[in-house]
Amino acid sequence: MPQDRFNEQAYTVRLFMPHGDPDGLRVIDQPNWSGVGVAFPRAAYKEVSQRDEFGRTGVYILVGPGPNGSALPSLYIGQSDRIQTRLDSHHKNKDFWEWAVFFVSKDNALNVAAAQYIESRLIERASAAKRCHLDNGNEPAARRPQSE
Repeated sequence: MPQDRFNEQAYTVRLFMPHGDPDGLRVIDQPNWSGVGVAFPRAAYKEVSQRDEFGRTGVYILVGPGPNGSALPSLYIGQSDRIQTRLDSHHKNKDFWEWAVFFVSKDNALNVAAAQYIESRLIERASAAKRCHLDNGNEPAARRPQSE
């Protein structure tokens, strides 16, 4: 594999499993990073929706099996000013997903413009990789967020 595909800077990622179950709720963070990730199975939605992170601006990915028995997974990538608003809707209206992950900032520093930019880049990269079926109806334009 070509060396230029990897960032040679080592880093640590912490996984916290509140119930000790590696297939259940996982909270992901990195020292010196202002973000936090939350990954969970759909079955844990009600519990996870009570977490503080759910009320913040962020980006999310819903993951489920591919259509018609495809070996590639189906993904839906989105963003929201309040993660819970969108995920509540997807929990009711999108049946395909089996687990989700979302990323927010620990200090509410992530704004909507930045989340929209991250969403567009994630969709662009997922589409280019051709390793999943994107369930998104459209591709948002990649706009760099304006500095505040």
